[in-house]
Amino acid sequence: GSVPATGTGSSVTFNQSSVSLLTWNWQTEVRLTAQAGPGGQVGGTESQWLPQGTNVVVNAQANPGFVFKGWSGDLASGDKTLSFSLSRPVTITANFEADSDNDGLPDKWEQTNLGGLSGTPDGDLDKDGRTNLV
Repeated sequence: GSVPATGTGSSVTFNQSSVSLLTWNWQTEVRLTAQAGPGGQVGGTESQWLPQGTNVVVNAQANPGFVFKGWSGDLASGDKTLSFSLSRPVTITANFEADSDNDGLPDKWEQTNLGGLSGTPDGDLDKDGRTNLV
């Protein structure tokens, strides 16, 4: 081959010693890694290499007997659905907590704050004017 003869930006063309022409067209890609912890799944954009600037949407889906706790990693949020532009590599994990009575309240929270699993999402045991789900 020979030294690059022409090129602009991220495209370079050069002639090889035989009759041929080679052209590279580069594109910056970044890795999205979206994973679920025990008790749930991640939907939406799958973990993969994507062009930088791609708009992605991922959502957390709790399995029966679990509730969504929040996202951790490069982005932290309590929202089940995340929408963002992929400007750099991103690794996120959807976290879930046990909810054995399927009332929408994490078991650990109920046991700590209500003394057992008898609480209801609409209840207001601490009389603060807000339901237990808030």
